Amino acid sequence: MKNALLTILAAAMTLGLAGNAQAGRDYDGGRYEDRNGRYEFAEVLDAQPVYDRISVPYEREVCYNERTYHHEPRRTNTAPVLLGAVLGGLVGNKVDGGDHRAAGTAIGALVGGAIANDATRHKNRPGRSYPVDRERCEIRTDYRSEEQLTGFDVTYRYQGEVYHTLTREHPGDRMRVKVSVVPAEY
Repeated sequence: MKNALLTILAAAMTLGLAGNAQAGRDYDGGRYEDRNGRYEFAEVLDAQPVYDRISVPYEREVCYNERTYHHEPRRTNTAPVLLGAVLGGLVGNKVDGGDHRAAGTAIGALVGGAIANDATRHKNRPGRSYPVDRERCEIRTDYRSEEQLTGFDVTYRYQGEVYHTLTREHPGDRMRVKVSVVPAEY
């Protein structure tokens, strides 16, 4: 019971001290203090920018000539076949001048058309192909290397000692430092 009373008394004292510390910090003539140390100001001696190389994407249009082949369809000329059929019909009509004149005309037209078709077959070649250059354009993503400011290498002095640190922003003429005393463990 005596130990429990001492524990409660110690806790109350600790809470009372913490309540007076304005959420863990006190301001005392240029110093801020909290449970983990105090904050003071140090003189900045030098602040050099630090850059990193990064790859930045950008889009560009690329145009080039592309060779394709144009195919013309096969040409068919029916005029010689028709002319051959007409001439064959006339010849068939004159050759068979008798009772079978119509049959002779029909046979002559068929034979004349077939002869004309065979004669023009070598002229009716398959379609021809020839090369054609066409411009093609596309969007490509390339990358360029850039330097990007990532922070500052700061040299500062606190109580006669010189220190170095990296900061994200330029600190100005002075910077806030945290001072703490921690017991060494043995």
